[in-house]
Amino acid sequence: MASQAPLRPIVVIPTRLGFHPAARQGALREINGRRRHRSAYAVGPRACWRNAGRSDKSCVMDQRWRVVSSKDLLHDRWINVRADHCVTSSGTVISPYYVLTYPDWVHVVAVTRDDCLVLVRQYRHAAGAFFLELPGGMVDASDRNAELSGRRELAEETGYVAARWQPVSVLHPNPAIQTNRVHVFLALDAECSGLQSLDAGEDGLTVQLVPISEVLDGLSSGLLGQSMHVSAVLLALAVAGRLQLRV
Repeated sequence: MASQAPLRPIVVIPTRLGFHPAARQGALREINGRRRHRSAYAVGPRACWRNAGRSDKSCVMDQRWRVVSSKDLLHDRWINVRADHCVTSSGTVISPYYVLTYPDWVHVVAVTRDDCLVLVRQYRHAAGAFFLELPGGMVDASDRNAELSGRRELAEETGYVAARWQPVSVLHPNPAIQTNRVHVFLALDAECSGLQSLDAGEDGLTVQLVPISEVLDGLSSGLLGQSMHVSAVLLALAVAGRLQLRV
């Protein structure tokens, strides 16, 4: 009997506006000899399963945890911390479950006319090291939209402005414990227009212009040590037509 080739895993990438089209069609699986589709409406560690031709979206809500009570532990300018008393869909009690509430963040992938990325090098105290990063910061409550936040952060941290702005994606940096999102913008034709205007915690921040090719070559070796910034660069350069992402 000829040996059967091993099944290849199918990777599905969810997007801001929904799941990838391949996920909506369902990834065919063989379970106990029966053909099934893996639902595009997977929630949590377990996915909802449905028979081919039969949709069951009700399991999406059923799998969400129920919050019995919450206790605020810390309110601060930068972060709020609460402890939730949760019950899972199977009845398991998880308490305390700590949730961190941050303001939304914005990251800017700024590209100069000579194909360099405008990056910043700054100290990150929790890691105890300097990191090469994208310009960015918090979305202030007074900002009309995240693009205005990105324009401000780019100008303040680097002294650069850009003629063309394009939204790239809105991602969750850590949905397990954080409530906030990170907004990614592509800024084209960036050029220096003035001096930096740094916050107190940004003392020592420096600007570096790095060719796009050098950044891409260095990603796997940790040139950008912040994982969210790596994903932002890849997504933004794909939008700019400088990189082709394959699924």
